[in-house]
Amino acid sequence: MLAANPALAAEIAVFRAATGVEDADTRLTGPPQYPVATRAIQDLLHRHGTDAIERDSAADPTRFNDLLDEIDPRIRTDAYWPTLAAHLTEAARGNDIREAITAAAQRGPLPDEMPATALWWWLADTLSRTAALPDRHVVDPATALGKGVHASMHAPERALVEVLAAAWRNADPLPLARPHTDPAAVALSVPYVVATVAAERYTPDLAESIHAAATAAHRHHVRVTATPQPDRLSLNHLAEQITIHEPTQRGPIIVVEDAATADPDALAAVATALVPAHGRLLLIDNGQPGSARRLLDGLTLPWAENTCPAPDIDDPRHAADADEHRAIAARSWRTLTTGPTRDRGRERDRGHGLDID
Repeated sequence: MLAANPALAAEIAVFRAATGVEDADTRLTGPPQYPVATRAIQDLLHRHGTDAIERDSAADPTRFNDLLDEIDPRIRTDAYWPTLAAHLTEAARGNDIREAITAAAQRGPLPDEMPATALWWWLADTLSRTAALPDRHVVDPATALGKGVHASMHAPERALVEVLAAAWRNADPLPLARPHTDPAAVALSVPYVVATVAAERYTPDLAESIHAAATAAHRHHVRVTATPQPDRLSLNHLAEQITIHEPTQRGPIIVVEDAATADPDALAAVATALVPAHGRLLLIDNGQPGSARRLLDGLTLPWAENTCPAPDIDDPRHAADADEHRAIAARSWRTLTTGPTRDRGRERDRGHGLDID
């Protein structure tokens, strides 16, 4: 981007900083933005940035355009497309990339969300045996020195921030036929994406109640275990294939029954993907150790049930982001349970005729 258009690169850098995009996020403008004005700017920057990269690239990634458009015209509108184009250029040095793309596309239709990302996952599985390919942002133990170790240490914290960012977004409630004082009923009836429930409350009766309520609401109900089982959908598969966004239906209900042992990045991926679908992610916490222990402990949400106190976050930036999302969640909860407070902060909007909560 710097080589293609330095001025545009500066604009994109400012946008990424203003919207808190992680350094490791290779999408030009980061994750989708939901405020209308911000999204309009994001779309403009992404479109001009992609055009600039394609015009400037000596390797000419546009030579794959016709083939990709035949497979799925949404691939080149995906925010991940510039990264996929770079990967294809690199992989083409030692592979018949057209044949590989065609073979990958035959696996089935690409998901509605992030089709370019899904295509790369399919391609990487095929190509990695014969080519030196860009990694999938997994820390390589052989090179985990200096910055690599630092990134690895803070990976769970980054995942926690991503889940917190998704947690307070709008979601379709799932009312249960249970007492309103039941923590599980509260967790699923509030209009937010992520909630936690203690494992002792997740009885067969509760599992059946969730399934019955989801069926009555014509919503998919998916029970996932972090530990893979032959007859159950894998959490990692659910996250990687990104198949949970259903634009024509109300969002699905995803229940992770042993959340403490889940991959934090997989939980973050699923939570983030559920946001545009207004779906629900219910994490069952047994209070035991596991790879997602710190993430679960950090989900101090007013409508969620925590078995342990929130841990300190070492990385200052992640700590600030987590505090901001928890504060937003607390305000959302107060508004939901007590109604908006109309008389506070009037000085901030005096003369504008606005009452912004």
